[in-house]
Amino acid sequence: MKRSKPDTDHLISKTRQHIQRLADTLSYRLSRILKTRHMIKGTIYIQKKRCGNARCKCAGGELHCATMLSLSHQGKTRLIPLTKYSGVELMQIRKAVKEYQGFRHNRAEAVSDFKRLIEQINKLEQNLLIEVTPKKGV
Repeated sequence: MKRSKPDTDHLISKTRQHIQRLADTLSYRLSRILKTRHMIKGTIYIQKKRCGNARCKCAGGELHCATMLSLSHQGKTRLIPLTKYSGVELMQIRKAVKEYQGFRHNRAEAVSDFKRLIEQINKLEQNLLIEVTPKKGV
């Protein structure tokens, strides 16, 4: 029996180390995903607009500002003004939106990590393969 490629011990060791690092990273990302509690699929932004009153301050350039929540519901974008929510409620909404954005980020990174992990496992498999040659005279 002989190895299919020379000097593969070093490559095998490096690949195993890479797999372990990916597994650790993936474990961290999955723990972050599993810790997620409540989330809102949306974005919070400040909407600036004019009211149309010729005597208003917005006519001179100082626009009216409103904090808005933009979210998708059944394929349609919904805008929810957050001006009437209390400070505590607004803080909870902001936290839930941030949770969603963190969840999506960790999900995308976990998918990428899984792909790289599979590549490295395939690479390890190829480097671990050995050749068996038939013996002459038997």
